[in-house]
Amino acid sequence: MNRCLITIAKQPQAGKVKTRIAATLGDDAATALYRAALEDTIDLIASYRSAHPAICYAPPTEPARCFFSALAPAFMLVPQQGITLGERLLGAFEQLSQRGMDRIVLIGSDNPSLPPAYLGQAFDALDAPGVDAVSIDGFRKAERDNLYKLWNRMSAGSYLPGPVRAVEIPKKGGTRVLGIPNVVDRVAQTVA
Repeated sequence: MNRCLITIAKQPQAGKVKTRIAATLGDDAATALYRAALEDTIDLIASYRSAHPAICYAPPTEPARCFFSALAPAFMLVPQQGITLGERLLGAFEQLSQRGMDRIVLIGSDNPSLPPAYLGQAFDALDAPGVDAVSIDGFRKAERDNLYKLWNRMSAGSYLPGPVRAVEIPKKGGTRVLGIPNVVDRVAQTVA
């Protein structure tokens, strides 16, 4: 099992980061604020020893790669690919999967106050079974049969996702409900 904890980040440049805050603070102060939060987030990721650290950086240029390499030398670096945020996130996950990462948790680059315990909970949620009680390892034990059944249902147009298992996770001031889909539904989501 190869876990990866990644943040998606931009190289701090005036006028390119925190542009809404910059309208009030000014470009230089907003850039300094972003850089401070980014550095604290990198420290948070580096302190989590149960996963490979990574940064998905923008712009996808050599100067940006050099900047992030100097800022976080032990981190895997993957350039952002795509136009929309969704395309860039998908690109990050695809690049990390190609590098052998099979459990990936992404946090924002300006979340330095995220409690470290939440990181472990996020990875635990990836391994958690859905309401059908089938874990990822359980699905893999009969992978060929499970994939064949899923393919038949999807190609016949009879596939419907199952219910999700509700798990409460602590948040500041209360809890948040996280839905854990069945493993087969997670597989279906990646191929759909």
